[in-house]
Amino acid sequence: MKKASLLIVVLLLALLPLMAQQQQGNFKILCYNVLHGFESDPAVMDKYVNWVKTVDPDIVAFQEMNKFTEQSLKELAARYGHYYSAISKENGYPVAITSKYPIRDLIKVDDHMEHGYMYAKIDDINLFVVHLSSWSVFLRQKEIKRILAHAALIPETEKIVIAGDFNSLCETDSLTHQDGYVDRLKRREQKDPRYKALNNGKLDYSVINTVKEAGYVDAFLMFHDAFTRAFPKHLRRVDYVWLNPQLAKYAVSAEFIYDDKNNEISDHFPLLVNFKM
Repeated sequence: MKKASLLIVVLLLALLPLMAQQQQGNFKILCYNVLHGFESDPAVMDKYVNWVKTVDPDIVAFQEMNKFTEQSLKELAARYGHYYSAISKENGYPVAITSKYPIRDLIKVDDHMEHGYMYAKIDDINLFVVHLSSWSVFLRQKEIKRILAHAALIPETEKIVIAGDFNSLCETDSLTHQDGYVDRLKRREQKDPRYKALNNGKLDYSVINTVKEAGYVDAFLMFHDAFTRAFPKHLRRVDYVWLNPQLAKYAVSAEFIYDDKNNEISDHFPLLVNFKM
């Protein structure tokens, strides 16, 4: 009994510096779509581990963690100092979380959604990791309303972040949606009737507008007048980190990280948001 009590005390003492760092210092959230679970390629995972150590995020919000299990995610996360992890499912296109801090109150939602989302409480942050439908704007509209309804149950006095791949365009980025983009989408819709990217033949901004109308702040646009790129090969932005006002006041930077290493890891660039708590 005494040994067990001593072990608990030791573990609590080990966690105190980490909790103090979160409460008083910089705190970083990384949002990353990692292309089919790093394409299940150990060499790509090695590149990610080496790279993410240099960024040192407190939380990673993953999308497309294909073919990962709870165990394989746990093993990957431990390689860069994250000893808490969760994955939404072990098939399809799961979302996942790794963290330096305990993951509490975990909720996984997959029914009536293409990829699903996950909610967790990490210290005093309410985190939603999402991956909206890649096939239909109309399904995306339903999915985001469901996620926002869940978030609305949380008191406004608490910190909330909604991060992930929304597969949706922001009207602020409209200058990057030219050069025949609509025509390309029309051709794709004609080839595959399941694909619904346009709304009455036009680009759809309703999903992102719905998030804005719910009172959330686009972390990237807090610090940038214009968008550059989120993909190595084209200019579209579909990856976002949204903050409620209670958390937004602590944000100090938000950047897509562009470098050659990320070109080799995924077809998306990662988005890093830094907070001063």
